[in-house]
Amino acid sequence: AAERARNPQKVHAVDSGLRNAVCITASPDRGRLAETAVVAAMRRMANDGLYYWKAGREVDILLRRGNTARIAVQVCFDASDTAVMEREVQALVEATNRFQGIQPILVLGNAVDRKPAGLPRGTRVIPLWQFLLDPIAKD
Repeated sequence: AAERARNPQKVHAVDSGLRNAVCITASPDRGRLAETAVVAAMRRMANDGLYYWKAGREVDILLRRGNTARIAVQVCFDASDTAVMEREVQALVEATNRFQGIQPILVLGNAVDRKPAGLPRGTRVIPLWQFLLDPIAKD
């Protein structure tokens, strides 16, 4: 309960168009919109338990089945931003160190021609468009 109070639930808009109409921002915030789209796709195929997890770094989406974490998903729209990419990779590393047997997934909005350095073993790197067409989190 204390941990939940420190790390409140992450909120994703159901309608990104409405969110864009209501939010006043100078940038399009494509990374947040991509993450919201991935959450929506995962909700359609698995409603067992979608969470975010934060210890040192934040994992965008953690899929649990029962009491077991199964899949950790990081979403990065702009893979060419090395600082953001490093942060996303480190979050996956922390998740795989914390949850034994978890499947790490990195969803990229662009530049998926090469895998980023430092990814945990077994990490699946998937283009955003492909993930949205066929979420692979089924097991």
